[in-house]
Amino acid sequence: MFAVRRIPGALLFFVAACLIAGQVSAQSWQETNPSIAGWSAEKLEAARRYSTSLKPTAFMIVQDGKVIASWGDVSHKVNVASVRKSLLSALYGIAVSEGRIDLSSSLADLDIDDKVPSLTAAEKTATVRDLLMARSGVYHPAAYETGEIKRKRPARGRAVSRVMV
Repeated sequence: MFAVRRIPGALLFFVAACLIAGQVSAQSWQETNPSIAGWSAEKLEAARRYSTSLKPTAFMIVQDGKVIASWGDVSHKVNVASVRKSLLSALYGIAVSEGRIDLSSSLADLDIDDKVPSLTAAEKTATVRDLLMARSGVYHPAAYETGEIKRKRPARGRAVSRVMV
């Protein structure tokens, strides 16, 4: 039986944030009966009350491409910045808890490199944990970075202390 408690709160929040950003329209999704899909009506109501207390524009839960529940104006577009990193972190959390990803694996361990200019040997020592915590020491130019970000980016090859937090 699928229950709300199995979905990390952060993941539900960020799915809602994507909807708020106008990335998904409720009109393109097929609705389903939540109880048939294994959802608890009581827990969905608790999720609705909690999310409403956060005052989002809208909220939607989607499972297997079908709308389980939604409230608010899911067609309203709202500009949201930097939700991608948080959503990916939540998804990584699921994979880590299932034992599919080892946060201590380095880029070298995983045979990960970048297009030219390739990562340096020092950059390849960064772990998945370092990357998720934005302390990897990898200072590659990013796609679509702003001029300000480019000016603030440290030079490649600069030593970085990866202090455990």
